[in-house]
Amino acid sequence: MNQTLTLIIQHTEKGKMYNIEVSADSLVSELVAEFTELLNAGQQIVSFVYNGKTLDANKSFKEQAVVKGARLDLILKHHGGRK
Repeated sequence: MNQTLTLIIQHTEKGKMYNIEVSADSLVSELVAEFTELLNAGQQIVSFVYNGKTLDANKSFKEQAVVKGARLDLILKHHGGRK
């Protein structure tokens, strides 16, 4: 059975929060792609941090023990490592 997770995405830099639903089996890269488009991030790198650890885009939320109601911090980095 595929579990749906409700997640809270916090984008501190822009002062925004997003409530989203994702499949526990979906890859983090799918969410990265959605937010890259939503934020028109272009040349910036989008990543998510959960419990102080950057999520691996090539793994699922379930593989990284992300649970329903979890808060993820959205991080935007410019190429070259500067925020």
